[in-house]
Amino acid sequence: MKKSIYVPARLETVVSPHDLTLLEYVSALRSSVRATVLAERRRGIPLSEIVVHVQEMVRLKEESMHAQAETSSLAFRAISKCAVGWCIDAYLPPLAERVADRFAAHSPT
Repeated sequence: MKKSIYVPARLETVVSPHDLTLLEYVSALRSSVRATVLAERRRGIPLSEIVVHVQEMVRLKEESMHAQAETSSLAFRAISKCAVGWCIDAYLPPLAERVADRFAAHSPT
């Protein structure tokens, strides 16, 4: 059985605040993920396919950055985890729209 590798979900624990190129990438990725999710959701694409697409975006960036600099693959795993979270956040409607009150706050009797 293959052991799983612990990857922290918080970017601050992996991505250095001094690595400006990576921080700019993460900021741009977050905006891109939200735009991608909204566009593909309108087209009726399921969340699982959107997540795969976003993970592919992160993987391609990781491959291009490894040629340029020494960026940890652990950082890209954390970025990928965060990107999946951003996908879910952008895909699901806001909590106020999701929760339909099944019981009235005041009883008519």
